[in-house]
Amino acid sequence: MKIGWVTPLATTSAIGFVSVQVCQALVERGHLVDIIRSETADAIDAPHWPTSCPVLSWRDVPSGAAEQNYDVVFLSIGDNFNFHAGIFEYLSQPYAIGIFHDFYLFNLFNGWRQQRGLTANQSVREIISAYGPASAGAALRAINGEADITELSRTVPMTEWVAQRCTAAVGHARFYLPRLEKSCAGVVEVGNLPFAGREVQPALAKEGKLTVATVGVVNPNKCVDVVIDAIGQSPLLRDKLRYVVAGPIDDATRAALNDKAEAQGVEFMALGRVEDDELLNVLNEADIMCCLRRPVLEGASASAIEAMLSGRPTIVANAGFYGELPDRYVAKVPEDFIASDLALVMEEWVADSATRLRIGAEAQAWARETFSATAYAVMLETVV
Repeated sequence: MKIGWVTPLATTSAIGFVSVQVCQALVERGHLVDIIRSETADAIDAPHWPTSCPVLSWRDVPSGAAEQNYDVVFLSIGDNFNFHAGIFEYLSQPYAIGIFHDFYLFNLFNGWRQQRGLTANQSVREIISAYGPASAGAALRAINGEADITELSRTVPMTEWVAQRCTAAVGHARFYLPRLEKSCAGVVEVGNLPFAGREVQPALAKEGKLTVATVGVVNPNKCVDVVIDAIGQSPLLRDKLRYVVAGPIDDATRAALNDKAEAQGVEFMALGRVEDDELLNVLNEADIMCCLRRPVLEGASASAIEAMLSGRPTIVANAGFYGELPDRYVAKVPEDFIASDLALVMEEWVADSATRLRIGAEAQAWARETFSATAYAVMLETVV
């Protein structure tokens, strides 16, 4: 097949990182693949992930040319409009297959409607077109900025609004499969998000303090503050753990988290945005990974997959993609977890290094087999 693969490719995009791996697997299976960058004009000039595939911009390949040039166009769909603006050139075309990396897509929709200059009433009508007249109240609250992210993810995540514009759809977990099946007229498939982990050093039993790590953009739904509370409320954990967060963070959030940690006697460091070699160092030094979300917005979590691939035991919330991970390979806390839930898990792992290392090693072996780009490419062939 001749394939157009629409995706962000900036090195700050995890979806771009995954796309490069999948496109290479498709090429190895005999397909011809062009990568079509989907970023907005101000984002497309950023450094991009290296690839052997031809790289174009969505502005260079209008929908008519795509229909002539490709047998199928896969659209990598995520919730960042600046990264994914180009997908709207191809949505609603008969060759367009959506790959839903995020289940929550309200920010993508919001960027689209602002870029088009839609009025509030027009925007509400778009939401109602996906969710019906009963959603009018939630739609109006959403457009007026009166609904928080939890309400939006439950009532109008806009997954269906995008899915009804796709000929077929691929998700990365079963929890949002009904939303895709309800809205997409064609084939809907679930595949395990492919991810090639870094060459992380093996986890070891250590003397002295252990390191807990969280990776990714530091926003409220990562619950970094709750991890600090969990360590702070336990004399054992305060004495035995340090907490490191690697990912973009604004100054106000950093100051608030530093103050919280200092007040509770928790050794804490927010590194901010890190380069690839710095991230590898974080993973090498980590003993426990926290991949918490409240609410869950992703279709699947590259950071959780990388945590398992690193061989480190990982704490997740029992919700969404994370809840579908096998219980033996991660520690699950309740969906509405509190600090004491996290503290119980961490205290057990601090006290029992053998269990901690065993869970990490078993998770690593399972993840290596499960999150394969080749298996994912085979699955995509069945969707076309």
